[in-house]
Amino acid sequence: MKKTVAEIRFAGQISIIEGMTKLVRNYYPSEFSHWNLVSVANSLQLYNGESLAKASEIIQISNTQFIYSVENPTTKNYFIDKYKKYYKMFQDYIETNSVSRIGIRNIELLEQTDKEYTLEKYNNIYKDTFLEMFSESKPKDFYDVINYDDSRIAFGPLAKKETTNNYWKEFKQTDEIKENMFLFDIDCFNKNIKKTKIINVLNNLFDKNNDLSDKMRNFFSMDK
Repeated sequence: MKKTVAEIRFAGQISIIEGMTKLVRNYYPSEFSHWNLVSVANSLQLYNGESLAKASEIIQISNTQFIYSVENPTTKNYFIDKYKKYYKMFQDYIETNSVSRIGIRNIELLEQTDKEYTLEKYNNIYKDTFLEMFSESKPKDFYDVINYDDSRIAFGPLAKKETTNNYWKEFKQTDEIKENMFLFDIDCFNKNIKKTKIINVLNNLFDKNNDLSDKMRNFFSMDK
């Protein structure tokens, strides 16, 4: 299971709110089958299902954000090709010469038939002497968050019974959730980007996120 989300964040612009009707015409019905204006949040939502709760492909536009998300994309480049296309349909609404942040986030769940497998892989990350400082017994669970200058990586085992975990809310196709899953959440981002460089930055972030995701998947996957 996989969900990819991209966000372009910029200074608030009232002209986007004023142009919501034109924005709807840009995407509906040729690109998205349904749309909704959210007056409280001053945002426009376009999606490919009968309801937002069941949609696997969503665009959300506000006076400060342009967000696109896809659950289980059909091909490797489906997400980035569509996002660049949709951004080009929107770019004229950004009046400033730069944006404050661009991020691409990949959330993925891998089936783990045996949680012990995941815990054993963690033993390859942590030194036994480090773990032994805290307890004589082996850890029953892990969850790690690592922050870098241009990325954030979170990962750890996630059981189906952990229904209160917010990550389950990220996915619509809940029938694919197995008893034991391994989660990783990788967010790659750049800040203060010139408008003319946005497409290049999107491509670079997408490639970097894929590379980090491949490394995480290869390390923890049971399909070897």
